Amino acid sequence: MSPSKSSMYVLAFLFSVAGFSSQDVATSSSPIQVCVTHIEAPQYVKLARDVGLQGEVVVQVGIDSAGHVTESSVLSGHPLLANEAKRNAMLWAFTPGTKGFLQLKYRFSLAGVAAETMAAPRIIFELPNTVEIVTNPKPTYPATVKTSPSPK
Repeated sequence: MSPSKSSMYVLAFLFSVAGFSSQDVATSSSPIQVCVTHIEAPQYVKLARDVGLQGEVVVQVGIDSAGHVTESSVLSGHPLLANEAKRNAMLWAFTPGTKGFLQLKYRFSLAGVAAETMAAPRIIFELPNTVEIVTNPKPTYPATVKTSPSPK
């Protein structure tokens, strides 16, 4: 599933303003300011969407002095959503000199009109450390009850 042209423009805009967001990063000494230089859109896991799974995942990332994410660990969240958040967190990058640990929050939610086909997720970046992933829910169907033919 490829992102639409308009969502690519939104991502390009977000990448261009990412450097203006900052937050303290915990280090062994004093806090430092962090600026995001690269992010990529996470995906809503199809199985999670199909079963109606929503929720928040918190991932802690280790950042080296070059600004690269060197490790990520899940602190909380459902494993089905957590795997995608952890994978995505490894793709982030920060300004060089940003060494330490940062917690990233991923909020997975379902909204909009239910449909069999999953819509491209809407991604909302609240930089420097929160991502919201929203897609449409799968329709729910009433349970069907099969009746056996009546004896004659």
